[in-house]
Amino acid sequence: MSNKLFSMHCNEFLTDQIIEAKQEELMKSSEEYGIEFSELVKVVQDEINKANTKLGTANMAIDFFIIETLNDGEIYPTVSKAIKEGILSASTYFVNIADKPEFV
Repeated sequence: MSNKLFSMHCNEFLTDQIIEAKQEELMKSSEEYGIEFSELVKVVQDEINKANTKLGTANMAIDFFIIETLNDGEIYPTVSKAIKEGILSASTYFVNIADKPEFV
């Protein structure tokens, strides 16, 4: 069941649910980038929708964004570039690692 759920393509409702669950961390990230939280949400929504991202990839991409911003202190020139990098990293993870029994 969870594989089917993570394989669904993300839509605005699902992205909103992810953002709501991670709101506290994303608010801190918006402060690090010096932008309003609403603007950060708009950029995240746009990038995830533009890339036609699957739910699991979108969730992990946002996690990567939070980790890089808050824990690693890595600030990209724009939030858009950071989210794109998160989508790329999450996609790579799901293609190369997640379904391989030797890594699970």
